[in-house]
Amino acid sequence: MLWGLEWKRTNPLFNQLKNNTMKRIFSYRPKTYTLKTCEEVIDTYINKYKGELHQIHEGTLGLGKLILYNAKGKKSIIITEVFETHWTSTHKIRMYNKLPKKYETLIYQL
Repeated sequence: MLWGLEWKRTNPLFNQLKNNTMKRIFSYRPKTYTLKTCEEVIDTYINKYKGELHQIHEGTLGLGKLILYNAKGKKSIIITEVFETHWTSTHKIRMYNKLPKKYETLIYQL
């Protein structure tokens, strides 16, 4: 009878369980974007499409939380900073056909 690592390597049920578990854990991972990419999106949205920018939270390593809205015929965009480690962060971009009321109230609340 095999024990330990030899059993794990030779047992097909263990390999199948390991593969299925890894697929399930890593199957959904939100797409993240670099700071440079987000700055290009912001620049294009404001200058080319004549949209507006509102900053909700200031970021520490990146942009924080931003709302791009009011571009005629374009979607509204929410950019959120996602922390990876103490030294790095990335950004998550969500697009909406119509800006949610939650963000509308934050924009017009002065």
